[in-house]
Amino acid sequence: MERILPDLRHILVAIVRDSTSVLDYVASGAYKKQPSLQCFIRERAGSLRERGVVVDIWK
Repeated sequence: MERILPDLRHILVAIVRDSTSVLDYVASGAYKKQPSLQCFIRERAGSLRERGVVVDIWK
């Protein structure tokens, strides 16, 4: 049980991060310029990495 709870926490954090990306994608209107959500998320992660932010959905 102790091992399952941390794994569940990581999964939930990844879901929330993905939800935030989806909301940003729609709210910002980025879907009009970038029709691929996957590319939008990849570009967003690259931008964050350039600013020194560690992007790791598995942690």
